[in-house]
Amino acid sequence: MMGTTVTEEVARSFLLGDADASEQRRIESLFLTDREIRETILLVEESLLEDYLEGNLAAEDIEKFVRRYGANSRDRRRLRIAQSIREHAMANSRSIQPQPSIFVKLREALPGWTVNQPLAMPLLASLAIAVIVAAVWIGLRMNRTAREREQQALIERQLADLNSPRNLSTNQPQMLSLTIAPITVRSLRPSAQLAIQSASQVIELSLLWPQKEEYPGYQATLSHVGGTRVLVLPPLHVDQSPGGRRVRLRLPAELLPDGLNRIELKGVGTDGSAGPAEEYDFLINRR
Repeated sequence: MMGTTVTEEVARSFLLGDADASEQRRIESLFLTDREIRETILLVEESLLEDYLEGNLAAEDIEKFVRRYGANSRDRRRLRIAQSIREHAMANSRSIQPQPSIFVKLREALPGWTVNQPLAMPLLASLAIAVIVAAVWIGLRMNRTAREREQQALIERQLADLNSPRNLSTNQPQMLSLTIAPITVRSLRPSAQLAIQSASQVIELSLLWPQKEEYPGYQATLSHVGGTRVLVLPPLHVDQSPGGRRVRLRLPAELLPDGLNRIELKGVGTDGSAGPAEEYDFLINRR
């Protein structure tokens, strides 16, 4: 199951925990970088949830599903909410009277029109189609927003784990390191460059911090010069090294697009106020 495609069958195997470790890492990496694959996985996940709630999963798949989605309180709460909504909808569907169609409502609202008039039905049909299209568009927009929030949460968890004190104290396999001076100090020297060979690599950036004032915490954002996406990075801290003070930051290579990337770093006081910011530019080249 190599390559850069993820079928619904592969996604289902991945979500149920049947994929081996290398396949798991491959799909997780593609989930972060490939929008089409990410949507496929999220759609399969929704289908799995519906099958579980409706009792359509095989016995062995039920066990895998519960082990995967009942492992923490957040997922268990999500399952309970979905189950409650479904039970409530089924209970109320028996007592709810059928609603008149849109054609009936429009005919009642426009008593001067009759369905026998030549133009009435085409106009009513056009209005009905417009309402349906609007409802579908709103539904797709809401689904897309929810998926983007899930993707953002996944990236934030990955960054927080990479930059935890435990991980910062150990060297990652295939890790690349780069020391960057802020633009204000670098003057006219060219931007630092880094050549990436694999999307699975981890990049450690050492951001030299020239400001004299000490802050209890530091906040950074990552963006691609010329792009619109801005990624908020986890809280950071200053380390004292032989070369001066620096802020260490680890990033997965798949989050860094080719070209010029920029980090804006600023100190944050105990009251949440931010100090002057420093900017760092670096070039990413994929071989």
